[in-house]
Amino acid sequence: MSPRTPQHTTKRQQRPATPSAAEVMESHEAAVEIARRSVKSLPALSAIIISRTPEARASLRCQVASAERWASSIAAELARGDLKKAPRSAQLRCRELAGELEGLMETIRSCSERMQQIWAAPSGSPDVAPRLPKQELCELFNVLAERRHEFWARLHSFPFVAARRTAELKRCLEGELKIPSAVFRKPTDARSGQDIVGEIRAAVSFLEEKLQAPGVSSSGAWPAWQRLGRLLSSLPPLPEEAIELSSEVQERGRCLIEASRSHDDGLRAGLESELGGTASETSARIGEMLAVRDEYIALKSYIYAANAALGFVLGSSKRDAWHVRDDVLQAARLALLKAIERFDPGLKRAFSTYAGYCAEQLTTEERNRIFSSVRVPLYARASYAALIRLPEEELRALDAAAIAERHQLSLATARALLRMATGIKRIGDVPGPSGTALNLAAQLRDRGESEAQQIFESAENRELADKLLACLSERERHFVRLRFGIGHETQMTLEELGNQAGITRERARQVLAGALKTMRWHWERGSGDRR
Repeated sequence: MSPRTPQHTTKRQQRPATPSAAEVMESHEAAVEIARRSVKSLPALSAIIISRTPEARASLRCQVASAERWASSIAAELARGDLKKAPRSAQLRCRELAGELEGLMETIRSCSERMQQIWAAPSGSPDVAPRLPKQELCELFNVLAERRHEFWARLHSFPFVAARRTAELKRCLEGELKIPSAVFRKPTDARSGQDIVGEIRAAVSFLEEKLQAPGVSSSGAWPAWQRLGRLLSSLPPLPEEAIELSSEVQERGRCLIEASRSHDDGLRAGLESELGGTASETSARIGEMLAVRDEYIALKSYIYAANAALGFVLGSSKRDAWHVRDDVLQAARLALLKAIERFDPGLKRAFSTYAGYCAEQLTTEERNRIFSSVRVPLYARASYAALIRLPEEELRALDAAAIAERHQLSLATARALLRMATGIKRIGDVPGPSGTALNLAAQLRDRGESEAQQIFESAENRELADKLLACLSERERHFVRLRFGIGHETQMTLEELGNQAGITRERARQVLAGALKTMRWHWERGSGDRR
């Protein structure tokens, strides 16, 4: 046999070698790992929500499109892989990788669809805010806290805002305000009360000593104002106040630009000192602050829209009458906004649980406000109850200033409570001084209408009064006649009624209250027959 020629050897060496099954599987594993990294690089939900400019949205679109191209090419490569002659374990692993890759591609498609929905729909629309899973919700809350902190820091960098805030904190140091009522702190905040007091002192002294030094221009002092803003952002106020202040900053910035154009030097100098810079510098700083504020509001609106159904559930109750439900639902929605502002993911507690606590508190307050006969704020109800128990002579001798000092209230609130307490007559009260005798109409009065003239003082209503009394039982009719002096020369107190009937004063009041309720019910319907 003749030996092989060099030409044959060269052709065999040039033939490509067929990759083994192990090499194919290693290539597939590496390709799917690239797909995993592409999915991890997808924009987060918070980045999609706060992207407002066309440039930012175009960048996110390119990011998602790149991940989709990578996943498609890897899927095609995985489909071309020939593992028919490979071991069964390799074939099973290839199927697992194909299934995982399909899930990754579905994640990319869902991200692209949600991105398009959010950008195409109005801000805060519930149609594009599905119920968020726990992981996404925690992510949004963390980003919301970052944006809010940055917004507060930029807002308090403007001199007049910082001056207002430090003046309020100074009242805390002087004891006029309690720290929890002026400084918002989350439960996971590790600072003690002494630490917060130290930060308040540092911010107040920084404003009073360093920034008020003579010879320092507003523009040159801007780094110091930024430092003060960061100090004050660690002592944030209640969140509801910040939006109004930012709008005021924006309005003053607009006035500064107009003053610069009209060469009004006096107004321009005053606004520059309040805003901490010239018109061009202030305009750029206000634009940065408003950009952060818009991102903060966008995140807050999306979280609210995603949990709008939760607010409806928390405010719904079959026990509420139809005319009460709207007010209670509105209180539940406000509680949801309050929960969004104050929720801390670090508590390891579900947001729905925390929102439920807030909703229960506000809806209970709203129901108490609706059904209370006297609309008194919650913080003043204890003071009002103490005033209403006093005898009328002692109550009229009180001074509003003394009430304000004794109960730690403002002078306006003390005057309002004193006016209500002296003007209201309850069923359990004793008759007043001479000339102010009780009458049944005062107990039947509804919405300020004078039923006395309609029922007992007018001759043509005698028949209706007899019908109303006929609706009562004999005992109730007897109590009403004696209590209001109908057919008798004098009126009896509740204590005298109880002694005569052999019952307690409280039981006599209950019987009389039931009788008046029955009479009012029949009088409003214009019928004297018991139903």
